[in-house]
Amino acid sequence: MFALLIPLLASIPGLIGKYFEQVNAIKAQELSNQLAIKQEQSKLIAQGIISQSELGQEQLKSTSPMFKQLIYCVMLSPVVITCFDPILGKQIFLSLGIVPEWYMALISTIGLAIWGINSDKLQSMITARREYKLESKRIVARKEYYDALRKTKGFVTPEDIKEMEPVFDALDRDNEANG
Repeated sequence: MFALLIPLLASIPGLIGKYFEQVNAIKAQELSNQLAIKQEQSKLIAQGIISQSELGQEQLKSTSPMFKQLIYCVMLSPVVITCFDPILGKQIFLSLGIVPEWYMALISTIGLAIWGINSDKLQSMITARREYKLESKRIVARKEYYDALRKTKGFVTPEDIKEMEPVFDALDRDNEANG
């Protein structure tokens, strides 16, 4: 009986080895498949970038020169009007000043897209303008406070400034946190 078990026990290491060989082959195939998928994804991304670039170039080419000239004239017309009629020009620019900022950004984006200017550059310009406006508001608010203090007391001392600057800084942080 024991003699029958010996060949059976002798084949166990071979079976275990074949099992691990098959597991390793399956894992190697899975890794190979994942690599092939990643390579195809990379090719698709590269093709998408190339296609997007070509599409942008075609769109830029498809904008007719006459349309570009029309847009240029429309954008330049307030300046020309101001040269000939300063009062009307001032009214035009005051009217443009009350147009919402988002609308001006939209019109600017459209105008710049016609000439093919990158939207990332436009976004950085808009962000810089916003930061400039916020800083200007901070400066004006402080100036108005100190002017009012000067009117009531007749003067502003360094102690007044030292006392109020932390308050202004805290308000600035709150405004930045709240958007």
